Amino acid sequence: MTDADLQRTTTLVLASAFLVAVAFGAIAQRVRFCTMGAVADIAIMGDWSRMRLWAMAMGTAVLG
Repeated sequence: MTDADLQRTTTLVLASAFLVAVAFGAIAQRVRFCTMGAVADIAIMGDWSRMRLWAMAMGTAVLG
């Protein structure tokens, strides 16, 4: 692998990681993914929907 190939591969990996991070950030903002908000929803309103979402994401991260 030449230096030019390594540079192209590095750029591709970094650009891909950035795009994935932007997509995950947009999705998290859209579904209001927030640990503190989930705990507040339980304490104030008794609503477990955001906490279930958060727990599912944590379980997926642990398995991954």
